Amino acid sequence: MTQFDKDDVETIGLVKFDFLGLRTLTVIDRAVKTINQYLSEKNEKTLDLNSLTLDDPKVFDLLASGRTTAVFQLESTGMRELIRRLKPTKFEEIVALLALYRPGPLESGMHDEFVDRKHGKSKVTFPHELLAPVLSETYGVILYQEQVMQAAQVLAGYSLGQADILRRAMGKKKVEEMEQQRQIFVDGCSQNDIKKATAEKIFDLIEKFAGYGFNKSHSAAYAMLSYQTAYLKTYFPEHFMAAVLSTELGNTDKISTLINECKEMEIMVLTPDIKTSNKHFNVNEDLHIKYGLGAIKGVADSFIDHVIEVRKNHSFKDLFDLTKKVNIRLGGKKSIEALTKAGAFDELAPSRSIALACMEDMLREGQKNGSQMAGTSDLFASMEETFDPYEKYVNVKDLSKEDLLNHERDALGYYFSGHPVIAIEGMVKNLRSHTIGEVTDGISRAKIVGLLNSYRQIRDRSNKQIAFISFDDGTGTMEGTVSTDVLEKHHLLLKANSILIFAGSVEIDDYKSKELNRRMYKMKVGTVTSLESQMSQGNKSIMIDARKLPNDSIQSNMTSLKNLNGDFWKHGNCKIHLKILHEDSEAIIELGDEFKLMPSSENIKILKNLFGDEAIKLNK
Repeated sequence: MTQFDKDDVETIGLVKFDFLGLRTLTVIDRAVKTINQYLSEKNEKTLDLNSLTLDDPKVFDLLASGRTTAVFQLESTGMRELIRRLKPTKFEEIVALLALYRPGPLESGMHDEFVDRKHGKSKVTFPHELLAPVLSETYGVILYQEQVMQAAQVLAGYSLGQADILRRAMGKKKVEEMEQQRQIFVDGCSQNDIKKATAEKIFDLIEKFAGYGFNKSHSAAYAMLSYQTAYLKTYFPEHFMAAVLSTELGNTDKISTLINECKEMEIMVLTPDIKTSNKHFNVNEDLHIKYGLGAIKGVADSFIDHVIEVRKNHSFKDLFDLTKKVNIRLGGKKSIEALTKAGAFDELAPSRSIALACMEDMLREGQKNGSQMAGTSDLFASMEETFDPYEKYVNVKDLSKEDLLNHERDALGYYFSGHPVIAIEGMVKNLRSHTIGEVTDGISRAKIVGLLNSYRQIRDRSNKQIAFISFDDGTGTMEGTVSTDVLEKHHLLLKANSILIFAGSVEIDDYKSKELNRRMYKMKVGTVTSLESQMSQGNKSIMIDARKLPNDSIQSNMTSLKNLNGDFWKHGNCKIHLKILHEDSEAIIELGDEFKLMPSSENIKILKNLFGDEAIKLNK
């Protein structure tokens, strides 16, 4: 090891090595271990990546499709586009892909020439017939540094050492050194009856490509990892994706992307579970991925390790049984709250809302149980086995779908079990013309309710502010362009994670369609409006479906409604209709004018809390 400059080190004859730490090696190691455990339990032959053949057609089908998320070096948007164009059919073309997808070759158009030659759109030619064996693998394109060296050997009789000096000289582009090499090359070519003019032309060509040449051995080593990860994704997708997710525990944005990829691959990812989940993501016997507790924001690693250790000898019946067996103080309020919001206690409590309501009591009992050695008794120690620890929480109402999703976003960094637009379907279906999933080639204009995911503001060539946005509604995603005029009117509304109404012209998004290999659309946004303003203008009545509620509950809820104060009944313009069952017959009652309200999202939420999420429908 030295602190001298790399060039000085090479000058005195030392060899420079680069040691790279690759996360992918951890992914492969973790995946292979879990795969072999799975195969051993089924008495099947275990996997040895070193014995793979490099010509598996299913692997190349995966690569050609561009579905290469999490495949080493092949998952960027530009690379996926190049893969789809090239459609590699042999390992050597994966090696070539990695050498081609670099600034030099891309700027020079070398990648286009390579693709066209592979598919017969351009003729495969060689600078000289003697170079056919050297360049046939790359369709006549000088792609690797090793090919530069071989060309010098074949044409001009260079030794390996001399060829390496030529390679380095071309890479460094030192004029004086290059002129010396040119003369040596031309002289050597004359020994093979190659005329001076031809030799000069070939040298210029080699020199041009050598500037972009990549080390083939480096590219081949990387290509092996690309092939191995593609193989794992093809044949063991659940174990592979679990391994990839496990290396991204602290990166919620990446985890969200990978979870979406699992959905695309039709792999089920289960809600976190304090009873069965480990720190990392893993695969159960049904080939479902169990969510890693380590990916929940705010949960202490030491607490996760402690819970897993306790689970080796104990099971948990309910949340208060958990507090007796686990030292809650190791996690504290922050860990308990995050686990609750993420759904990790769903199997121990009747509902997530009750789990949240239990939190303070859990923490209090956890403090007592942690001090039992000092003589503090366990509140439930003398209780019968049939004692219901949740009896005091029976009146706790279920969380609305919106609240449940917002809690998940707090704990996981994204919406896990649903989509906030779908959660308010009854409120928004009258405010849009289409969902994103309903947009087709024949639709030129649309009005869509969507969650704003990203917002990027730039200046155009006229130095005017414009914005690029991305939004989704649970049925699909769409990108949009917001012009200067629209931006000036609506920029205050454009905040990430806001549900807004986007209206404008729509057309096919060629770039995204190619990237994702399915029909995608984009919008030229004409207007952006808030949900609140459209709800108050676009809805004339509210239907409360109370058919499933007993009469005494309906009466109680109506009394609660009537007694609401504040702004609930102010500025009301929206009538309420109540659908009930009366003597086995269905009846709709229109409530009086004193029950008119403003259909804001806050008021609708109050109605949902009283009558249930599915009971409230807004009508034009």
